[in-house]
Amino acid sequence: MRLVPVSRLILALALPLALAACGFRPLYAKVDGATGPAGPSGIVAHVSEIDGRTGFAMQGELQKLFQTNRAQAGAPRLEITYRESFVPLGIRLDRSATRVDVVLAGQFILRGENGLALAQGPFTTTASYEAPGVVDAGTLNARDGAYADLANQLDAKERAAREAGRLIFASAAVQLERARKNAARATTSQKP
Repeated sequence: MRLVPVSRLILALALPLALAACGFRPLYAKVDGATGPAGPSGIVAHVSEIDGRTGFAMQGELQKLFQTNRAQAGAPRLEITYRESFVPLGIRLDRSATRVDVVLAGQFILRGENGLALAQGPFTTTASYEAPGVVDAGTLNARDGAYADLANQLDAKERAAREAGRLIFASAAVQLERARKNAARATTSQKP
């Protein structure tokens, strides 16, 4: 049996205390029994409707992360605008792509009850999918290739939408936490 050096043991015990002393709080923690960002009230917000199939997938991810089911009448509202584009990669001799990137790029704004922006910013996500060959050792014909391409494309769009939702959530959480810390710092500096 190998013994752990005393210095490692001391470090393992002292590190959590040092992090707590400097005000570190994990971004994801349980708040009122639901997983979400650590904070005085967590982030609970309404998510505005997002157009399109990809937007619907993004909206579902955002509703889960922003705990929309817990949002009250005065909760902030999240607004999203985005566009999707396709970037062909790995071009074959017949000028068709072997892989395609789905790129989602847009802006988000989290507005408070008064309409002022609480958090905002850009986001960009990319998900790749394989474009099937028209003939692959005689196992894939032209008709099957079109369906496989569509299925792969829809899967990539959904993956990009979920990733965009996580990026938006993390960015909003960081911005709100910074604003909370700045407000607390301003309050403590004004006290005599």
